[in-house]
Amino acid sequence: MTEQSTLSNKSLSSDKRLYRVWKFIKRNRIHIFILIISVAYLAFAPGIIARYSGKLGKPIDRNITLPAPADKISYSLDSYQEVVIDHQKLQQILGWAFLLEEPDQAKYDKYLVLQSNDRIYYFQYETKKRDDVQAYYENLGLDIVNSGFRAYISADNIQSGWYNIGFVFTGKSGQGVIYSKTNDYLKRTPNSVSINTGILP
Repeated sequence: MTEQSTLSNKSLSSDKRLYRVWKFIKRNRIHIFILIISVAYLAFAPGIIARYSGKLGKPIDRNITLPAPADKISYSLDSYQEVVIDHQKLQQILGWAFLLEEPDQAKYDKYLVLQSNDRIYYFQYETKKRDDVQAYYENLGLDIVNSGFRAYISADNIQSGWYNIGFVFTGKSGQGVIYSKTNDYLKRTPNSVSINTGILP
């Protein structure tokens, strides 16, 4: 067998294999298409859904006129860390806050506030039970066992800048708005988020 005929046979064999593959794809094209779509969905859908549908960590739209800050809210920012929930990267802040000289804390809606020179973001937070805070401030005679909070902040929804962290308590029945600033600042850059204690921008 000559070298030319050998090459010709190899070429024919290769063509046959390609033809069989083409026939297989053509015969099963619907199943292959469904498989590709399924793999793509499993890979990308959770992140897309979390980014565009999830409400966790997004600022809420509130028409609140902030009064001058007053030292009427006792607070502590206990910890801060980055967490991932449902494929969404969030900043989690844990702590406690309560209104001084108020026996009925439940009369107020409570928000964590980020305020810069030209922007304000309001975040609702989850209240947590804090028996330790209740015991420590027992002499105040206030019901503050539910003064704990867990706040989530999605940095994707915040413009770059320095933001003072504060608290706003708004009366549910017209008791007014109480605003207190903290000594803590959230710094947002295009590539990072950090909390800085007592450091002014």
